[in-house]
Amino acid sequence: MRGGLLGKTIRCGMLLIATLLFTGCASIMNKSLVEVPVYTNPPEAEVTVGGQEIKSPETLRLARGRGDYKVTIEKEGYETAYLELKESWDAWMWGNVLFGGLLGLGIDLLTRYGYDLEPEEIHYDLVKKTTGAGPP
Repeated sequence: MRGGLLGKTIRCGMLLIATLLFTGCASIMNKSLVEVPVYTNPPEAEVTVGGQEIKSPETLRLARGRGDYKVTIEKEGYETAYLELKESWDAWMWGNVLFGGLLGLGIDLLTRYGYDLEPEEIHYDLVKKTTGAGPP
């Protein structure tokens, strides 16, 4: 009976070691999507990015590791705004340098969990359109 318990303990230990070896810090800590809250003044602006459309205030959910995203913000009576979410390395990637080494770094890059988007939130004040009609 005892040999069976020892064998199970060894198998569990090996599984734990394999799990730790084949994951990176960002892969453990991050979700597959980046959440970017969007706030506009005035609210209820239409926000379009990566084929996704929302009305502010709302949170965008965008795939990690797909590069930069172009954001369009529109509301009737206001100028259209064009912004960009820039891809960057996630802060958890530094955990690989400290704990996971090159293997963890490689896994996070391959699985795309090692990327984030900047800025982390969008706050935008829309500008009213001018009618062009002024004093003579």
